[in-house]
Parts: sequence; structure tokens; C-alpha cells
Amino acid sequence: MNISKSFGMGFGIMVGLLLCVLIFKYVNTNHKVKTEYDERQQAIRGKGYTIAFYAAIIMEAVLLVLSIGNVPLFIEPYMAHAAVIFLSCTVLCCYTVWNGAYWGLNNNHKRYYIILAAAFILNAFPVIMTAVNGGGLIENGKTSPVCISLFAALMLIVIGIVMLVRDILDRKAEKE
Repeated sequence: MNISKSFGMGFGIMVGLLLCVLIFKYVNTNHKVKTEYDERQQAIRGKGYTIAFYAAIIMEAVLLVLSIGNVPLFIEPYMAHAAVIFLSCTVLCCYTVWNGAYWGLNNNHKRYYIILAAAFILNAFPVIMTAVNGGGLIENGKTSPVCISLFAALMLIVIGIVMLVRDILDRKAEKE
């Protein structure tokens, strides 16, 4: 990756973070950036962060061992680290969703679902367009940059499935 790509990626991350702040203000019912949680939720989220942290450490340790051993990977090094970020975020989100601590006290669920769907579409679009235009996810034997969008879309699919299953189970429990 050259310096202009690194600069572009850094700029994109900064714009994404700014966008996240604006989105949080939109999805919270009191229009605050910070989501509010009760004590039970905070404890569950704390454990979720711990599990996600250890998942990231384990994955990075595996990458370190593979790197030391000069094991060739089909994935670019920066892409491998992005995968670690996406996987650890998926672990955190799935854990908190499953244990009832994902939704804060001031969240508008409908707006959240809309934002998650939009994020999925925005990440799936480059992958679909690459396939339609005859491009591939592999370039010169390594993953192409569009795979970051694929990782994000897959993360959102997994989180969405966990949310759906949790909602179904919660509705069943309410009926009983």
C-alpha cells in the first residue's frame, strides 16, 4: 500500500468517525451522542468488551506467529488486521445482543435498524459492483481492497441474524 492509499484510508476513517457521531445523535431518543445503559447492561457490556478484547489478542497472536514463520497468506497484512477488528466487533455486538445489553435506554430501535440496513447496503454495493464489472475479490493472489467492505457486510449480516433470533425468542417468551 502506498502513502496516498494510506492517507485516503486515514481520511476515510476520520470521516467515518464523524459520521458515527452524527448517527448516534440521530438514533438516540434524547439526541445525545452517548447511549445510556442501566447497571445490568453495563456489567454485561463490560464482560462483552473483555471477551472481544481477548478474541482480538488471540487473533493478533495467531497473525504474529504466522508472520514470524513467514507463512504465506492469501490476505494482505492490513486486511488481516481489519479482519481482527471486524471479528472482535462482531463478538462484542453478538454477545451484548444475545444477553440483552445491546439496546440502550435512550435508543430508537427503528432508527437503529434503518442505519444498520443502510450500512449493509453501503458495504455490499462495492462488492456487488466489483462482481458485476468483472472484477474479483482476489488480485495477484491476495485479497483486493473491496474485501474490507465484504468483511463489514458479513459482520452486519451476522449481527442482524443474532438480533433477529433474539427478537423471535423474546417475543416467544412474552407470549408464554
